[in-house]
Amino acid sequence: MSNLSPADIKYLDNALRLETGFIIRFTKESFAEFFQHFNINIYDEKYTANGTSMTNILHTFWNLEDNKLVAMTLLELAQQRISDSNEYKILW
Repeated sequence: MSNLSPADIKYLDNALRLETGFIIRFTKESFAEFFQHFNINIYDEKYTANGTSMTNILHTFWNLEDNKLVAMTLLELAQQRISDSNEYKILW
């Protein structure tokens, strides 16, 4: 179980723009592939117990897994978020 507080989760939701239920530009398949890099079946019943939206699954993952695994996945998600943001910047 990670040590993420409700305030941490709210911050991460905002930073990763999770309010829509979608994460970055993941499809269901690419979301599963992302977690396969960490040897995780993210659509396992234990992660979908609180709902099947990507946000609900991710929140459940954060609640169930240890700090190290949660941190590793968050770092990678943040890197992808930064990459996505840079794609849309207009350079003048």
